[in-house]
Amino acid sequence: MADISSLDLCQVKEELIQANWQCNIRGLTHGATRLAELAYCLKTSQDAGGHIPSFSQPFENLQKEYCVYSLAKSYFDLKEYLRAVHFLEQSELQSNVTYFLYMYSRYLAEEKRRSYNMTDSFTSMTSVINDDLARVKILKTELSEKHQKKELDGFCLYLYGVVLKKLDLLKEATNVLLESVHKEPLHWGAWQELNTLIPDKETLQSLTLPNHWIKHLFLAHMYSELQHTDEALQIYQSFIDNGFADCTYIQAQMAIAHDNSRSFDQAVDVFMKLREKDPYRLENMDIFSNILFVKENRVELAYLAHSVCEIDKYRVETCCVIANYYSLRSQHEKALLYFQRALKLNPHYLSAWTLIGHEYMEMKNITAAIEAYRQAIEVNSRDFRAWYGLGQTYEIMKMHYYSLYYYWKAQQLRPNDSRMLVALGDGYEKLERLQEAKKCYWKAHSVGDVEGIALMRLARLYERLNEEQQAAAAYSQYINQVHRQNTLRRIGDQNNFYASEEMAQAYKYLANFYLRQNRLDEAYHAAQQCTSYNETKEEGKALLRQIAHLRVGDGATQMEESTDSITNELPETTQLLNRLLCLKLPLGVISMTTAEKLKALFEDLGKPTLRGVRKCPKCGTYNGTRGISCKNKACDVVFKEKERKRGHSADAVRIITGSTMQVFSVRLRDRGPDYRGFVQLPFVQDIEGNPASEVNPSMLLETSRCYVDSCCRNTQYTVDQTCTHIKAAIECDEEAVPLILKNSALNSLQVTNETKQEIWVMATEITGPLVQRVTKNIMVVKCKVNRKQPLGFLHFAFFETSRNRTQPEHKFQCSCKAFKNYKIGLAKDDSPKRCVHFYACICAFASDDKLAEEFAYYINIDSTSESPAADNLITIYQPSTENSITPSDTTTLEVVVTGEHLLGPAAKKLRKDDMLVTVPLVESSVAVTFHQWLGSVTERINQTMHYQFEGSPEPLVFHAPQAFFDCLQQRISSGNKKKRLPNYTTGFVRKDALPLGMFTKYTWHITNILQVKQIFDTSDMPLEITRNFVENRDGTYDLYEVPKVKVESIDDTYKSKHQTPIRPFELKTFLKVGNTSVDQKDPTPFIIEWIPDILPKSHIGELRIKFEYGHQRNGHVEHRLIAATSPEIPVQTIHVQEIP
Repeated sequence: MADISSLDLCQVKEELIQANWQCNIRGLTHGATRLAELAYCLKTSQDAGGHIPSFSQPFENLQKEYCVYSLAKSYFDLKEYLRAVHFLEQSELQSNVTYFLYMYSRYLAEEKRRSYNMTDSFTSMTSVINDDLARVKILKTELSEKHQKKELDGFCLYLYGVVLKKLDLLKEATNVLLESVHKEPLHWGAWQELNTLIPDKETLQSLTLPNHWIKHLFLAHMYSELQHTDEALQIYQSFIDNGFADCTYIQAQMAIAHDNSRSFDQAVDVFMKLREKDPYRLENMDIFSNILFVKENRVELAYLAHSVCEIDKYRVETCCVIANYYSLRSQHEKALLYFQRALKLNPHYLSAWTLIGHEYMEMKNITAAIEAYRQAIEVNSRDFRAWYGLGQTYEIMKMHYYSLYYYWKAQQLRPNDSRMLVALGDGYEKLERLQEAKKCYWKAHSVGDVEGIALMRLARLYERLNEEQQAAAAYSQYINQVHRQNTLRRIGDQNNFYASEEMAQAYKYLANFYLRQNRLDEAYHAAQQCTSYNETKEEGKALLRQIAHLRVGDGATQMEESTDSITNELPETTQLLNRLLCLKLPLGVISMTTAEKLKALFEDLGKPTLRGVRKCPKCGTYNGTRGISCKNKACDVVFKEKERKRGHSADAVRIITGSTMQVFSVRLRDRGPDYRGFVQLPFVQDIEGNPASEVNPSMLLETSRCYVDSCCRNTQYTVDQTCTHIKAAIECDEEAVPLILKNSALNSLQVTNETKQEIWVMATEITGPLVQRVTKNIMVVKCKVNRKQPLGFLHFAFFETSRNRTQPEHKFQCSCKAFKNYKIGLAKDDSPKRCVHFYACICAFASDDKLAEEFAYYINIDSTSESPAADNLITIYQPSTENSITPSDTTTLEVVVTGEHLLGPAAKKLRKDDMLVTVPLVESSVAVTFHQWLGSVTERINQTMHYQFEGSPEPLVFHAPQAFFDCLQQRISSGNKKKRLPNYTTGFVRKDALPLGMFTKYTWHITNILQVKQIFDTSDMPLEITRNFVENRDGTYDLYEVPKVKVESIDDTYKSKHQTPIRPFELKTFLKVGNTSVDQKDPTPFIIEWIPDILPKSHIGELRIKFEYGHQRNGHVEHRLIAATSPEIPVQTIHVQEIP
């Protein structure tokens, strides 16, 4: 019955029903389900009233033990395996059914105990397994004795093989499972266990399998696992053609085979049809979610996650689907949580281990990723993704020998996968084994390069080995490949940044190669293409000048060759053509007949030109030198790109931000050339973090933001009206010119040190240049993020008016204030106060010689005035002692002020005499009151509650005199006459840190948020229970000050025209004290610890403050993973007593 086409479907169905019953009475539900699916899809005469097979045979030996079997089987179905074992031990176990149920219940009881012993951290799973193997060895001993006596049937042999496999006795397990499938060929569980023990196709072919039709189903499954998808699909198709067309199992396996061959569209189609036929199916839905994840189909993946969660949210497949959904949304912590939940449900779930490794890689946790990948390999050593992931982890760790080995293992499992070959070639190249690397890159290109990078890697390798001919051929083939795939949509498109960079490098090499070969036409074409890319624009222009110089030197020779070629075609027109090109005679001088001949040869050359003609390198058609493209309509050669006509000012210019944030300066056409605004475009990237290759234009228009005041998109998020500013930004191919900032120019500014410090902070605090030039007279300057400048940039304009031609009037405009013109050259009293952005521009102009000459008037406007600063060093501003706050209490602490605070960021190394304080200080007059000290503690608490960091900070440590803490303890006692006793008093001996000795620590737990605020509030520094933040363009967060609107009544609030702008995200942190949630049982304390006499002679103690804070985004609490805190110092507890 080995041939599928000659099967008797009635007999096959009868065998399937009989085998299904055999599996059911033994509790083998998975095998029984698979057989039932196969039997259900067969449409035979039995469905119209045929006979049902007899089931009396399994119960022939159960007559005496039927009651015991029935009771034990009931407990087994309830997963109470130990109860089943207890009652089966009381019987003689004469039948094979009761003996199998007894041994199988013991095995499952051990598996259940092991799974319960697993902790939350998957890294401890190995030790748990080793502890439970001793019990499994007892089962192996008993089954081995039965096997030697040949008393085991096919099902008991299956259990014996599972036990041997559990003990890593793989060879013995393979032989026992082969014996099992010979005795019970329709037991699919034995085939499944045998599947995991076959590493390659050669081992599969060496096995002696039973001559049964189900063998072909097993072979198809094996071929799919071993990446021989074509053979697997062929076998599955033969089953479909011979009666199994409606089998859901075969359809699911075909979808998996398409997934293995990376035919994702076909796999999705098969899974869609499968869900229509079986909408409540959960099996294989995890693989379906993997395919949707790769295709980035977020909508369909979200729908799938919602569907499977409604069916059974505690299934392994459901957890995997939800985890993939969160991973696609870049919520890797939640994805990791669901993958770990899947492992709790099934520790042998292969996909979860591999995907956990991927998530840890996204979270930059290399050690955990390695452990996860190793666990996946232990479960199934044929998982190429786990081997490939290990190679990536060790490559990140710069351990290239290890990564090469793991890449090699992955390539052995996927010999025709270009990704494995490229990774293997990269490993060889890093180990300087260049010949092997060349073979890998070439094979990756030959088998079909999925990523499209093998040719570029090969070309670079040829270039590195100075094999010019091969490198040029590889670069040329890469360019043709990119054009065929149409990956480079347009010049300067960020979505194709990687392809643009690679193409620029390829054209650059080809231009130089053709130039060395004296092939000027090909070199000219490649150099022209170089000018289309920002990376090689200047080099391309230099090559074009060099080619033009060579052509001028060989001009006579080229003209003779050109006229000789034309003479061969029309001898009569040769002299006339020379007259036209060289003597510059008008066309009317030539006879009509000759003019017609010239027109026949050079028709449609375009505009009349005296610069000659050129021959198309592709089709051979003659074109004028000013032609943009070949006049032959069948030819697609483009000689030069059309340039978009511009006015006196660029419509949009890309701002250099130093991050993935895309900001553009756009011109306001309706207000004049000196008025500009900002537009922000989203940065779209793929799952690997690279710029996306394709972006939906409508989605780009919808998610972009226009910050022009007069534009409706500034306040409305609708896409009904197309914003001209956003369209100009999308079509932008201009980039701002960054201006350098020299420290010497900053020090030479005649401004206060406070202004210099502010300029320096603006230049160094955030990435990107401080000043950029977008047009001839308009600059873009970095600034602080605020309500008026939400992107952190503003425009600054310098211009001259020509009303009086003898004395031009100089003006400037800054958008940090009201947009009005400020004249330069007024009287000193009438001159407006210049902002810090003005001096930032002046500093940038002074740092460049050309700009200093161009803007000399603005740089020298203060040359005649007195210098406001005595020295040019950048120092931190020192307030006068006259403005100090009068102490409100008698407890003060005198401190010594040194000159170290004068060191600024501009001076790397100062002389000793440069660090002197300019204003002499009297040490006896410098004092710190308790309120000032407490204000510093409160400010430190406020600063710690930052949105960018986790909500469990390290304890804040302060050193203060005992008198200060006595004042603080009065606040803790809430004004009562009797001081509040500490909640805990502990003593400890410090031996590993200074100071050494025995100390006492007093601890107070405060669970009332109002009491905490009462303790730390001061008149100058209130405690902030909540803090608002705004997200910067580089992913950091700054404190956001909510603007205060002063109105007299509620009606005035709604009638006010200046409404508070709506922020994209409302980010907030809040202090966790007391019960902050409904489900919280114990209140969260605010902990104050005091260790007196750390410095006993000075009576200085140590104050430690511990607290937690939470995060809110748009009013919803964020649950962040909090890292484990360091262990406390071991202490000895002492009884609580009142402090004297």
